[in-house]
Amino acid sequence: MTRLALGIVLATLAGLAATAEPARACSCVGIDDPRRTLLESDAAFVGRLLSRRGGERGRGVFVFRVEVAVKGRFGETVEVDSASDGAACGLEVAVGARIGLYLERERGRWTSSLCRQIAPDRLRAAARPLPRPNGRGPVAWLAGGTVGPHRLLALDRRGRTLAYGGGGGTVSELAVCPESRRALEVVTRGERTTLAVRDLRTLRARRLRLLPRSFAYRALACRSAAGDDALVYGDHHYDGEDVLLRVRPGSGRAVWRGRSRAAAVTRAGAFVSAGTPAGVPALLAVGLDGRARRLAALPRMTEALAPSADGRLVAGVAVPGGSARVFVVDVRARRVRTASLTAYPGGGTPAWVDARRFVVLPELDASALRTFALPLRRVGTVAPWRAAVSALAGTRVVGVERGGTLVAAAVPAGRPRALRALPSGAVYALVGVRAPAR
Repeated sequence: MTRLALGIVLATLAGLAATAEPARACSCVGIDDPRRTLLESDAAFVGRLLSRRGGERGRGVFVFRVEVAVKGRFGETVEVDSASDGAACGLEVAVGARIGLYLERERGRWTSSLCRQIAPDRLRAAARPLPRPNGRGPVAWLAGGTVGPHRLLALDRRGRTLAYGGGGGTVSELAVCPESRRALEVVTRGERTTLAVRDLRTLRARRLRLLPRSFAYRALACRSAAGDDALVYGDHHYDGEDVLLRVRPGSGRAVWRGRSRAAAVTRAGAFVSAGTPAGVPALLAVGLDGRARRLAALPRMTEALAPSADGRLVAGVAVPGGSARVFVVDVRARRVRTASLTAYPGGGTPAWVDARRFVVLPELDASALRTFALPLRRVGTVAPWRAAVSALAGTRVVGVERGGTLVAAAVPAGRPRALRALPSGAVYALVGVRAPAR
């Protein structure tokens, strides 16, 4: 997923928790798993607004009649302190309206915000236990994010839940290790980001290493079957030097540092779109020894890269001036071919189907998934495709729509079909898992 897209997906999914659309100045990031939010809140209820009055310094006091105490204890009514303006994330609810609300206890008062409003039925559903796993067979897909007290879903080929993966925090990146017996996770929990390894048979996880806080980690590769050797790409939060880290038990060292826009990480190194945002980026091939070879000049605003299985080609997506383009770099010939990628306002992420075809997994609500064949022509479209996060395994693509509906289609031109509603819509990483070798 591109550096831009993950934050926008998080914010977009988060808005579903509110019963009113957040004002433009209010960003509701991270309120997209009702169970996790309920778990982390001090209290929650379903009720109707009786009245509101002004408070101090742009605050307001909202008086609700409590219908159902979902978490915590209340009398018949409760007073909730909030910002008085929706643009400042204050509650937006009309007198007489019925809503669900998460609460925090601060200085002896109940407080809440626009981002903590939720439809009553969704709040009551969040208080119920997670559905029991009903899947069969080997793990076919891993979905990472938040799922109540867990952070991972192991799914079978039909999208049914095989098991929940615990450990707390939020998964933002996933990578399956060689032999498909273990997987790596980039996990954020408060101010800490860690790299964890998970056994795919037992779903038990352990922390491999704490990662530096100043980076947002966007790409990950597992180099060993045991999951104890990894490459991680992180971009600097404040436009400093980005980094490619090699992580092993007890050690983590920077293989490469520099300014970049995107990177694709493999077991052998990385392909990096290097350069400042204002300049023309260059495609670099970075080895485990840190040596970087310049391969070609890339289109401006390159946001995503994906090498073919043999590393001879690199597909990418660029969004110069809001008009998305797709391109392919021949690594040996150092030649770049480009084509238009219309109707993709936010670009997308390439994924190779085979040695001569790749798909562009769309982002930012683009409505179609497109397949390209070499030299560079479109050979199929899957539409409508409205998944916020997608993954490809062979010729089958699976995605999670906002709200948690799992959908699937065959490429290059299959018709999407809904598989099921996931227990959580907070899925930020999705990968296919091949059956382990016998």
